[in-house]
Amino acid sequence: MNSVCIPYVKDEVVTTYAIMVTESNRMTREVNKAEVWFGYNHYINGHLVKLQGDLSYNWTDDKAAFDHAGDYWGLSLQVELGS
Repeated sequence: MNSVCIPYVKDEVVTTYAIMVTESNRMTREVNKAEVWFGYNHYINGHLVKLQGDLSYNWTDDKAAFDHAGDYWGLSLQVELGS
């Protein structure tokens, strides 16, 4: 995946959605999985210095419910200092 830094843009809101569908096979324990990500980037000095944060939700068996076993939230924050 490539990214492009648009000049003079300091803030960026991003999202992504992914799904993995398994083959119907009783011999495997794999289940259908999906995830959605929401992110925010703040560019201080282009791609050299930036703050990034994202929140994700991952679910299985086509059941996006807060009380469903195997579903979980993710959160990450990072500061990038490039050279």
